Amino acid sequence: MNAPAQGPRPEDPFHAEVRRPAWRHEKLLKAVDGASFDLAAGEVLGIVGESGCGKSTVGRTLTRLEDATGGTAEFDGREMLSLSKAAFRPLRREIQMIFQDPFASLNPRLTIEQTLAEPVRIHGLETTREGIRARIAR
Repeated sequence: MNAPAQGPRPEDPFHAEVRRPAWRHEKLLKAVDGASFDLAAGEVLGIVGESGCGKSTVGRTLTRLEDATGGTAEFDGREMLSLSKAAFRPLRREIQMIFQDPFASLNPRLTIEQTLAEPVRIHGLETTREGIRARIAR
């Protein structure tokens, strides 16, 4: 799970850097150890692998749904893994994770547009229907 390391470009509005996040359960199970990657503004990262290899754990750890037991993750110059969950909350409007389980990720009663519009509306990024549609079209 290593992507080529590239530093942030001056024109990038933000940069994310993840170095060897680790997660262990009760010191018995090592689920993730050694994933490192950089993301620049506008980049999308897909993590693939066999069932149980730690893909979802990486996502849950980076979004602070799980606590890391090691490593670093910086977003726009801020170390994310050491933040309390309350201190991390404002970053949620900038970081989104779509997990592999379609039954947990997608509501069959909503259109894809409604699903994408929900976090835009919740975080107050746009308030009008036209503004929301324009943002999710980007």
